[in-house]
Amino acid sequence: MEANSKMIECITFYGETKSLPEERLSFRPAVYGLIVDQGRLLLVTNRNNGKYTLPGGGVEIGESMVEALKREVREETGIAVEVGNFLEFYERFFYYDPEDLAFHGLFLVVFWLISRYFSKGLLRCYDREGSMASILVIDDSAEIRDLVCRVMVSEGHDVREALNGEEGVALYKEARPDLVFTDLFMPRKNGIETITDLYDFDETVNVIAMTSHGGEENYDFLRVARALGAVNTLQKPFKIDDLKKAAETALKG
Repeated sequence: MEANSKMIECITFYGETKSLPEERLSFRPAVYGLIVDQGRLLLVTNRNNGKYTLPGGGVEIGESMVEALKREVREETGIAVEVGNFLEFYERFFYYDPEDLAFHGLFLVVFWLISRYFSKGLLRCYDREGSMASILVIDDSAEIRDLVCRVMVSEGHDVREALNGEEGVALYKEARPDLVFTDLFMPRKNGIETITDLYDFDETVNVIAMTSHGGEENYDFLRVARALGAVNTLQKPFKIDDLKKAAETALKG
């Protein structure tokens, strides 16, 4: 490692964090498809860890994003698709533990609607037979949702997620999970309103409130969340161990 190497914090394959020198990272664009048929979301199983994920993968040299997505979906599912709208674009520093590889990833998520019906409350769902508990993650940040989901799945739980409080409350009423993680600052029903609605519906609900907003205002909202019944609070960015401990404590009741 060079003496003045910049260290990059990466999210690992198993949901932890790992600092690596920047020269270890390879640039890797990737594209994934959100494919829906009559309200059902198409997921594939990761061959390395058995978890569910969206179909897609890395873009090969000389391929366009569209060509790469069509190839990946065809290889993984046997389905031929026409590419629809681009939904999301984000950057991630990722360490792939099984092969000791590190990537500077640029991810594109593409929406392809097979039918007119789409359940907005469920973007991803990680289902495990015999899982320990059911958990709902409500956050408008895709990165936070993905992190919390991966960590909770690694602990053996069944996890669902929602993009905002409005969708989260609806999904809670449908699924009645054992634990809810909710952000406090979101569009279409903020976290305080979400916690209030959840407790109005079910006074036994288990809620952990999360926020990344700094300053005294942040602590005021966390105190309000506690007063409304949240069993714990987490300040972003939080440590993986703190996330696991908060969930474990809440589930023990």
